[in-house]
Amino acid sequence: RRWQTHAAQANAVRLDNFSFGTWPSFRLYTGCWDEGVLRCWTVPSIQHDSCSKDSQPSVPKQPQLLAEARAGGFLNDLAVLGPGVLLVAASAGLMPTPGES
Repeated sequence: RRWQTHAAQANAVRLDNFSFGTWPSFRLYTGCWDEGVLRCWTVPSIQHDSCSKDSQPSVPKQPQLLAEARAGGFLNDLAVLGPGVLLVAASAGLMPTPGES
């Protein structure tokens, strides 16, 4: 299933492996170099009915945006270091807006 993550193409996509399997949904992080934006999404897990041998997985709902952060430059890559802990690599290029450092 596809959905629009950014206005331009996402160049970095990482799954939060620390939350996978522990909740009815998991987190997915996307980054866009052109926009200099990092987004966190909640993606519903596929549920199986374990009582029926003929059960089919349910179709997951559309991912929902949880949070967005501006990198203040070109977002090159990201790494998930722990539950909700990210390392973002950004290079200079975009003019910082007021309040960005």
